[in-house]
Amino acid sequence: MIGKIPTARLRYVVVDELFANTAELSISSWPVVDALGRLRFADEPTTHVEVDARRMQSFLRRHRMPRKAVGRVLRAGDAFGVTVRARELTAFLEAHGSSETPERARTRMLDPRTWEWLEPSIYDVTSAAKEAAKLSYYAALTGPLPRSAFERR
Repeated sequence: MIGKIPTARLRYVVVDELFANTAELSISSWPVVDALGRLRFADEPTTHVEVDARRMQSFLRRHRMPRKAVGRVLRAGDAFGVTVRARELTAFLEAHGSSETPERARTRMLDPRTWEWLEPSIYDVTSAAKEAAKLSYYAALTGPLPRSAFERR
């Protein structure tokens, strides 16, 4: 749960790359931590979309939570929890990948301010995501310690 928003309603959005004035975003299900401390995502596909980075930054200034992060510059690796409207997201993703989408519509799709599927607020979870990734990495490198490691000698 983030604030009062149950994570079951959230999608996980990560800024994969920033180049020129384009931000490549990955949109996936909300991750969970398994019993061994590893991050797990549902078996649904991750979607990649490109957006206008300046417009994304402008959108975040209005909707980013916590508010103290509002002025932070958009960076590769930033992670967000976003509440989505599933039907609108499906339509957006179908149109985004279609070569038949008119250029004017594709340009509009680069602007997060036009995303009907996205419900503000946008929860900046970058710090928590980096910590979870680090712990997941360590969990993957080390197996569970044997009980004898905890016994006094």
